[in-house]
Amino acid sequence: MEELLEKVRDMWSLYETDEYMRSRLQRHITAILPSTLETEAKSAQERADRHDRLKCQREVFMEKFLSTNMIYFCPRSEEFIHYDGKQYNVYSEDNVLHDILTSIPGGSDLAPWKHRIKGQVMKKVKERSPLGSLPESGTIQRVVGYMCPSFFASRNRAKYFLTVLGDCVLGKAGERHFIGNASLKSLLKEVEDCLHLKFGSAASVSPIKLKYYDHSYDNCRILPIASGAPSTLPLEISRRVLDLICVAAHYSDRYQSSEDYLAQSHDLELQSVANFTRGRTSEDVVKQFVQDGLTQCEGASLTEANVLFVWKKYLDKLGVPDLVFKNTLLQMLRQHLVYDASAKVFEGVTSIHLPVVSSFNKFWAETMQSGSQAYEVDEVVSLFRKWNRKRSDALSPELAMEILQEMFAESYVKEDRQVVNVVSNMWDKRESVSEFFYVTLPSMEGAAGSPADIRSAYHTYSRVWRPDFIMGKTCFSAYAREVLGSHVDDDGMIEETFWQSLE
Repeated sequence: MEELLEKVRDMWSLYETDEYMRSRLQRHITAILPSTLETEAKSAQERADRHDRLKCQREVFMEKFLSTNMIYFCPRSEEFIHYDGKQYNVYSEDNVLHDILTSIPGGSDLAPWKHRIKGQVMKKVKERSPLGSLPESGTIQRVVGYMCPSFFASRNRAKYFLTVLGDCVLGKAGERHFIGNASLKSLLKEVEDCLHLKFGSAASVSPIKLKYYDHSYDNCRILPIASGAPSTLPLEISRRVLDLICVAAHYSDRYQSSEDYLAQSHDLELQSVANFTRGRTSEDVVKQFVQDGLTQCEGASLTEANVLFVWKKYLDKLGVPDLVFKNTLLQMLRQHLVYDASAKVFEGVTSIHLPVVSSFNKFWAETMQSGSQAYEVDEVVSLFRKWNRKRSDALSPELAMEILQEMFAESYVKEDRQVVNVVSNMWDKRESVSEFFYVTLPSMEGAAGSPADIRSAYHTYSRVWRPDFIMGKTCFSAYAREVLGSHVDDDGMIEETFWQSLE
């Protein structure tokens, strides 16, 4: 203030003897300067108001754009992800920029600032992860449908798994281990690969285990996977893994954690299975197995192999995976049961599963030898039923698969549902095909006795001859080519030389 007054005094002193300049100075100070300052003050206020208005409009625009355009960013892959209310898809940067710029009206106050606004919106978008998005109900239901009934028998179980997966993705699993089985292997690999590729996460799903391995029982939770779950991930799930991950993260946020999901759930069966190990020890589980899974019976006995099979059936009934190592289990059982070390049998006990298992073991020993042939599980069941001749011991394909997997794993191929490297003395497939071509066909009259190709021959074999056991077309064709040798061409046509050789 003093500086300004001093400036005025200096000018007044400068023009003290000049009456005209003194009058001009007086006019500028009293008339022109106040008017100028008023005008400039008004302009400054207008600019401030306009700035505030534009700032408000910009904030409203950005908020509206981000709420109506569900675009997210994956930092590791530097990919934009667009959620259209149904699916999460990769979105190009050009598309994001186009969406921003075309959302700003051409004649609006924001138009001159659209490129600055574009940069600010892009910054906001890059701060948003799809893991924090809110999937629509349709997306959630579709993802739950992927899991149920393929992997989980009920929707509640599928939701529990998704919440567990969300805990793992968001780093909320803590010290807990979630025990599943090998059916989850391909699914978890796809999830792990997606998380690493898009978010740079490593070992995110490591709390989910494919089998039990000496983990603390209290820190374990059981994933109640359905029997018969696919070991190969269905293509529709493989293509929509990001959808699955985002829904899993949403469930983890929605329920706080998988522990809270269980606590809130009214599914008592799910709670029982998932919390099976809580408050228990391996000794408790084995004692319960002796009490509930075995039957005391004087004079009866179980081999170690049979006990292990009954143990597996017991766990399957409970819906839990194997939670005790084989050697540890046998050692514990020797403490609770009478054990004949020389014969390696447990005496005085039996099981409801034993009759059919014993019968199947005897059937296998009497009818199956090492060889180069393969039999489908359904074919093995047919052979067993004919050998057994007892309806009370009827063997289902599912039970046969379990016995084969547990006791004859070296011959059983689970993926193909086949028993390989054996030959049955009840049905030698190669001999059966050889007999068909060299004995049966020559005895037939008419066109049925001399089919032109293997395809027609199979029709005669399966529809006309109809032996006790009928193999599939692919298997028949393979043995037919082996038996006919040079008498069949690449197209499966049977040469005339074969029929001539039979004359």
